[in-house]
Amino acid sequence: YAGAEHIGSKALLTRVCELRPKLVVFGHAHIGHHGPVVIVPGTVGYNVACADSLNRPAYLPTEISVQS
Repeated sequence: YAGAEHIGSKALLTRVCELRPKLVVFGHAHIGHHGPVVIVPGTVGYNVACADSLNRPAYLPTEISVQS
């Protein structure tokens, strides 16, 4: 996601909707660095890309704490 616009793999989104994992971590869409976002109810996603659209360092690494 970049803002409210979905720019990633539609096939991957379909699979996430089928499986409904609690957490999805992704990072290829550099322009969409953010998190947490609700992908579908019960599934939170983080875009952890550290580079901008020109592949230059732009963001600090994202730390995600997961409790079992």
